Amino acid sequence: MQTLYQVPDALWNKVATIFEPKVRRRKRSLQVILSGIIYLLQNGCKWRSLPPQYGDYRLVWYYLNKWARYGVLDQALHILGIQLRRRQGRSGEPSMLLIDAQSVKTVAGSGDEVGYDAGKKVKGRKRHLAVDTQGTVMAAGVTSAFVHDKTGARVLRDDVEDRPSVRTIVADGGYEGTPPFTASGRIRWILIARRHTHRFSPLPVRWVVERTFAWIINYRRLAKDYEKTILMSRAMLVMCAIHITLKKLMTYF
Repeated sequence: MQTLYQVPDALWNKVATIFEPKVRRRKRSLQVILSGIIYLLQNGCKWRSLPPQYGDYRLVWYYLNKWARYGVLDQALHILGIQLRRRQGRSGEPSMLLIDAQSVKTVAGSGDEVGYDAGKKVKGRKRHLAVDTQGTVMAAGVTSAFVHDKTGARVLRDDVEDRPSVRTIVADGGYEGTPPFTASGRIRWILIARRHTHRFSPLPVRWVVERTFAWIINYRRLAKDYEKTILMSRAMLVMCAIHITLKKLMTYF
């Protein structure tokens, strides 16, 4: 019999008050609901194929949608990021972030904000990430793949500017020109030019964010964009970042 994924109690205790500020009796605990979302991310199954041990798939979807709309996922990612950085012996808030974008294909039936990235020859959506120097996601956003990297970076603006410790952002040449945001001059942008070469060579420092994208693509649900709305597409991306951060935290227990 297959062993289904379960969020460990030690890790659930780290986020329980975020996902469940007021404890009450439930038919399915929110720990089980969260485990079901992570199971779907890892295995890439359809919502209707979610194992019944996690409860009705519509209930699991409801909570993911609710947490996305009310900013619960963003709050969890922020708090976990601070905890992880402190466990790593660093300050809770980063002073430098690395920004990049990745276009992914959508599937038939995908709803709003789907476009064509002519540079990558991909029809779908574009994921935008801001990570610290260890690859921990600090901010995430989703746009149509048609949107230019620099323009799309504006979806990260609020999350990045809400971190007063951030002084530097590192990006590649695709962000050349007027910075998407500077927090009134507080944030300095450093652009790393790509070398013209016929073989793959990761850019200095920037390989960190590229590695984070590789971690995300390992989740089957995120190998493509299966979601009908940008809201749920971003919810899946942020939930994935939360799980990656939780797994890193687990190494310290």
